[in-house]
Amino acid sequence: MFVCPPVDGWTLAVGNDLLLDHPIDIATLSTTLRTEAQQFSSHRVVDAYSWSMARNGVLVRAFEYVGEQGEIVRSVGALTPAEHASPAAEFLSLPEGPDESEVETWPDEGTVLGIAAAWSIDPSALAGPDDRKGRLGRLS
Repeated sequence: MFVCPPVDGWTLAVGNDLLLDHPIDIATLSTTLRTEAQQFSSHRVVDAYSWSMARNGVLVRAFEYVGEQGEIVRSVGALTPAEHASPAAEFLSLPEGPDESEVETWPDEGTVLGIAAAWSIDPSALAGPDDRKGRLGRLS
């Protein structure tokens, strides 16, 4: 995983290990860091997308969808304004995964990045490298 230097007050950690081998307990991370913590993921191969936010150790919002299974795995908390404004808002407001005829726009990587931008930072919009150093390592 890679941990970048702070960007606009946010520290970004990037890597497959964060979700695949070591799922994040975002509420505990928020408690430990004594700040808001967020998580975003996108896996195009299995059509899986997720995001979550915790404040002061409380999970405020979490959503996870796996398109390969056609299943909303997790939906906790009320939709945020960013989700209501998303092209996938109709899908996100459903309590269970719809069939293909029920909605026009499904969550995708653009949905994840749009919510990230509204909540904090869209990592795909960051400028190229600068002279600051980050940390690269493995989770144990």
